[in-house]
Amino acid sequence: MKLSSGEGKLFVIDEVEFGILSPEEIRKIGKVKLSTPQIYDEDGRPVRGGPLDPRMGVIEPGEVCQTCGNTLKKCPGHFGVIELARPVLHIAFTKYIYQALASTCMKCKRVLLPKEECERLRKLVKEGKKTPLEVAKIVYNRTRKVKECPHCGTPVKKIKFTPPLTFYLEDETTRLWPNDIRAWLEDIRDEDCILVGFDPKNSRPENTVLTVILVPPITIRPSITLETGEKSEDDLTHKLVDILRANISLKEAIQGGAPASTVEDHMYMLEINVGTLYRNTGMGIPLAVHRTKRPLKALMDRWQGKTGRFRLNLVGKRVNYSSRTVITPDTMIDLDEVGVPISIAKVLTIPVHVTESNIEEVKELVKRGADEHPGANYVIRPTGDRVKISSMNKDRLIEELEPGYVVERHLRDGDPVIFNRHPSLHRLSILGHRVRVLPYNSFTLHPAVCPPYNADFDGDEMNVHAPQLFGARVEVSEILNVKNNMLSPRFGGAIVGPRQDYITSLYKLTRKDRFLTKAELGRILATLEEPIDPPEPAILEPIQLWTGKQAVSVFIPEDIDHEDRASVCEKCDKEGGVCEKELCPYEAYVVIKRGQLLWGVLDSRTIGAMSEEHFTLLDKLIRDLGGEKSSAILSKLLKAALKPPHSLVSLRIEDIELPSEHIAKIERMIEESRREAVKIAERLRKEELEPIPGMSLEDTAELQIVRTLNSVRTRAEKLVRSTMTMRNSLYMMAKTKARGSPVLLTEMAALVGQQSIKGKRISRGYKGRTLSCYRRGATDPEARGFIRSSYRKGLTPSEYFAHAIAGRETLVDKGLRTAESGYAYRRIVNALQDLTVDYDWTVRDSHGRIIQFKFGGDGLDPCFDFHGNPINVHKIVREEAEEHKNEKKISSKQAEKIIDEYREVPEWIRRQVKNEVERVELSEAAIRGVMDRVFEAYDKIRLEPGSAIGIVSAESIGEPATQLTLRTFHTPGMPEITIVMGLPRIAELIDAVKTPKSPYVVAYLKGEYARDKKKAQEVANRILEAKLSDLIEEENIYYELMQVEYVLDVEKLREHNLTVEDVEKALSKISKVSVERTGDKSILITIQADSMAKMRAKLIKVENTVVKGIPGAKRVVVKEENGENVIHIEGAVLKQVLELEEIDTTRTYSSNVHEVIALFGIEAGRNLLVEELSKVLSNQGIVVDRRHLELLADIMTRRGELLQVGRLGVVKYEKGVLANASYELTVQNIVKAAVSGKRDKIGGVLESIIVGRAPEVGEAIVKVFWGEPS
Repeated sequence: MKLSSGEGKLFVIDEVEFGILSPEEIRKIGKVKLSTPQIYDEDGRPVRGGPLDPRMGVIEPGEVCQTCGNTLKKCPGHFGVIELARPVLHIAFTKYIYQALASTCMKCKRVLLPKEECERLRKLVKEGKKTPLEVAKIVYNRTRKVKECPHCGTPVKKIKFTPPLTFYLEDETTRLWPNDIRAWLEDIRDEDCILVGFDPKNSRPENTVLTVILVPPITIRPSITLETGEKSEDDLTHKLVDILRANISLKEAIQGGAPASTVEDHMYMLEINVGTLYRNTGMGIPLAVHRTKRPLKALMDRWQGKTGRFRLNLVGKRVNYSSRTVITPDTMIDLDEVGVPISIAKVLTIPVHVTESNIEEVKELVKRGADEHPGANYVIRPTGDRVKISSMNKDRLIEELEPGYVVERHLRDGDPVIFNRHPSLHRLSILGHRVRVLPYNSFTLHPAVCPPYNADFDGDEMNVHAPQLFGARVEVSEILNVKNNMLSPRFGGAIVGPRQDYITSLYKLTRKDRFLTKAELGRILATLEEPIDPPEPAILEPIQLWTGKQAVSVFIPEDIDHEDRASVCEKCDKEGGVCEKELCPYEAYVVIKRGQLLWGVLDSRTIGAMSEEHFTLLDKLIRDLGGEKSSAILSKLLKAALKPPHSLVSLRIEDIELPSEHIAKIERMIEESRREAVKIAERLRKEELEPIPGMSLEDTAELQIVRTLNSVRTRAEKLVRSTMTMRNSLYMMAKTKARGSPVLLTEMAALVGQQSIKGKRISRGYKGRTLSCYRRGATDPEARGFIRSSYRKGLTPSEYFAHAIAGRETLVDKGLRTAESGYAYRRIVNALQDLTVDYDWTVRDSHGRIIQFKFGGDGLDPCFDFHGNPINVHKIVREEAEEHKNEKKISSKQAEKIIDEYREVPEWIRRQVKNEVERVELSEAAIRGVMDRVFEAYDKIRLEPGSAIGIVSAESIGEPATQLTLRTFHTPGMPEITIVMGLPRIAELIDAVKTPKSPYVVAYLKGEYARDKKKAQEVANRILEAKLSDLIEEENIYYELMQVEYVLDVEKLREHNLTVEDVEKALSKISKVSVERTGDKSILITIQADSMAKMRAKLIKVENTVVKGIPGAKRVVVKEENGENVIHIEGAVLKQVLELEEIDTTRTYSSNVHEVIALFGIEAGRNLLVEELSKVLSNQGIVVDRRHLELLADIMTRRGELLQVGRLGVVKYEKGVLANASYELTVQNIVKAAVSGKRDKIGGVLESIIVGRAPEVGEAIVKVFWGEPS
């Protein structure tokens, strides 16, 4: 362990070195020699020389250690030793002992390879090209075939290992006892140790055979006293008792001259007990259990798993100064405030250092004491003594106070605290708030700040942490504060903002028919908390009235211009129509000029939070004004929005009532679709249905039925929407996207529709039916989960069952996939956690290796990308044009030349500037002014050096993947919204699976093939695989003659454009098979085989023979996309498809990343990986900044091959021992490190946390050098 000295006795661990202790080192560490299995004497005191020898430490308060003289707080505990009667193999190292024995000569103990080969392998280790363990594996594999030692000529005897602890020589009669093995390993030379995987300096191979055991101190295996007064011992203590007993028995047997068999029995007991002290699971050793059959927790078993030493105690830390309770909403506090109950404020404290300037204030706090708020709880003297303030001592403490003392005072208004909700899936689950002490019993949170926490108020609990250090409080106030974290690093838009009630209130307030009296306007303007002149009234007579738009405009700064479309937009211009803009009857066209809302309404699309695909007014406010000003404006606006009457929303049952004629129309639509579905099922039964190319008849029928039944709900939705108006509160909520959707309204008012499981209709269950109320084989839609009732009408018993089945499926799916997505998230975080931005803007890992030259290619912070609009170029150009309007203008070419001088600005931002400048004539000074401001803006939105961008990228991918799982709960049984493809596909991509479950190829066509559907279909038919098994109508097997007669399906042959001769020709190529034509559509196969088993095997090969098409192209469909025909092929057949001359090879691609890498190289594979991840997320409506996906793809491909995100890929190659051990396979990683004597340099986040030092990310990247260099 390498230590850097710090101040006093403090040290910082720079490096950890692993090894295996020698007997001498163990004896040096062990202070106490254990010799008796007795724990307590007759008086109940621990026995000296027993497993709880008092010299090994203290566990009771007030006791003094007999070794170091310290009490419980300061005594770390002391090790003991047990001298073994005979050597014993260490159970964790048997694999490596076997490799060492098998690779060396029994006589001369040299490695069984020629001298030159040994030198070459040693050189590989020395140069760092191979690790000792990798070389040991090579040596072991090569020496297995060696018959004679190349050094001494002794014939090689093979070693046989029988788990858990038995070694034999080749004849299986001569057992190698641990003392024999230790003697063998002792004779292995230092230079050969490296070749068998061991480090000669820190882990000699003979140290894997124990002659003395290091006994852990009492502090890690304390006794507990039960209510009865009896003592209960730790599992390790029980095991040490067993070892001492077995050791004494063996010693007595040896000294008493007992028979060899008796000594062997005692030896076996000692081996088993020593083995289960270290590992009691999965080693092939008899399990050590208590009387209750509960297995003992062995030493190494305590390291691993979620509750193990690494993840629970070293990586995860417990904290003080924290509190937890239920959260409730509070619309009257500011966005960045948190309401803290006074009972918590009295317990959580902040240390105040007493100075000359604050001593009187502090004395007042001490005078109030612990019971009166704001008061103080403790006084800490300069000596370190901590005194609790009470009515008895407060006067004395006040007199005693002087500069240098510290007083722990209560939380009070304005104190910075950390607020957190679990599960903390991303950085914004932990934010800084200002305290507002309130007389309640719950934390109160502003509803607009719920999205970052994913919080709601249905019983959620959250945590408040009070930072103690002054520096920590500054960080919480400046870096972690809500005001500075209003933007999501995942998609770059606002994550703090109005939702639900706020949206409906703002919509109602900004409608054109909303007028305010002077009193109502006054209540709204009062939320500004500053004097203001009201705007001129819109209506003067008979009374003065103001519009809601005027009231909202008061809150918008004058320099804000914005043009948008609201959620209520009906998209009139999509189907050949024209958008009426300012004359829009729905008020969907929103225009803000100079801070005045002139047209349109505010709803979720114009001002809502979490608008992932759209640039909102809220985004604009944050970008142009910064977090401080925009949060103040938003806070006041939202208070104003909740002023009655426009904030009141009432719902009636009549809101979901439809006119009788519409109900009748829906019933007719249902009956039409029902009849059509029954017809399709009947055509399937009569085999009259035409299959879709590449699909079976059953799948074709199912697809057509589902489309038919789903069309009812689509048409019913249009009918519902045509009936309801924005006066209907439910419809208003759905249209403004405050809550709900038109689909849910349709289910409430019209019909629920088809229920599905995994995207398919509910299949027939027990004995051919879904429920016992249906006849077997029923084909009507109701029997397969179609619900014609609405929620208002109420579901019938059978419909209720179908709905419950679909709901149960989504619940089960949620439960299963939460674990799956959580594991995927953990793996991504582990792969990316050490990546940070350096001072040269490169993204590097903890070893200083460059992963990207600039994050995402431009170094921008994804928070400020704003959907591709990081800088308000339009505003800058307009302002500079105004300032330099009287100067001489220059040409667009000259302007472009000046713009291109600013090379540090990314090319795509310069292109935005050029596009803006083309529309306006500017002077040279104006152009330079624009570019100076653009560069200044770009510099502000670059990622700061030290940014832990790896963690942020991992969260940005993992958090939505986890939320994706939970979102299905809100839409039970909807086939359109399933996650069956989403999550498994992400898992496939990060696992770098070589054979994905459903690979596909998208093939683009050239020239006329792209335009002509018929010709495209011809190409598709040539690609589609046709096996003999697909073409058989009937088969007759004659086992005695080893013959099979196949009757071919003429219809299938015609479908695939094949003849019987084509089939004959394909089968004739198979060896040991002869083909004979026996009729118009039949052929006879004769197989040459000498057994039935071989005949059956050959028969399988015959039937799987590809007669036509590309092998593996299971399904081929032609689709029209953007005016051209594109062929979609199921199967990993990219190479074969590219060989077709009709295919456009420049655009055709496969979803199989490995296939693309094999054909086009690692860079193409990396780009495809990004595209596929993006596609999976965007298909589920999730936006993730491309930069995050690129970083993940870069870490997976940086070694020139595609590595999985996990212990066999990125983690294996990129991480240190401690990081790997804290991730997975804890024991195996530690044992490997010990064998090879690894040195683990502490640099990564996990390793730093484990050894108790600050990770070098964020502010900790800064290194301060003091004084002259030595």
